[in-house]
Amino acid sequence: MKKSGYFIFAFLICFGLLLLNEAFSQDDFDYGKMWNSWSEGMRINWVWGFTLGQDVIFEELQIKDKEKFRYYVSPLDAQVITGIMTQFYADTANNYIPWKYMAYIAKMKLNGIAQKEIERELELLRRYADWLRKPASDRSRFRTD
Repeated sequence: MKKSGYFIFAFLICFGLLLLNEAFSQDDFDYGKMWNSWSEGMRINWVWGFTLGQDVIFEELQIKDKEKFRYYVSPLDAQVITGIMTQFYADTANNYIPWKYMAYIAKMKLNGIAQKEIERELELLRRYADWLRKPASDRSRFRTD
């Protein structure tokens, strides 16, 4: 198996474990509180790492034109995305929304998506975060309607 084959296999295993973790665990982690406790430099480093992770995935999948993806977060946008995420985490209603989703919400704002659509996405993510915080035995399937 080629080196990239091992990488894709490892990625799929890690992705599967991540999905299982979110599907079967109770998530009481306060992302907003942690985000707000970090210095500006730590926040930028997290966003920068997130963007580099996207780049690695695009490279392994041999996707050349990343900019065509609607919510691709460029490393060049790290500082701006950090500021937008900080604005959203200032609202405690958003505290339990995981950073990976908040980065995409910030990208929506940076792309000029209408505030009404952003609010709709935030509300859906707040409901998802509340659903994840329930014990697995108390959860039915997450509904978006």
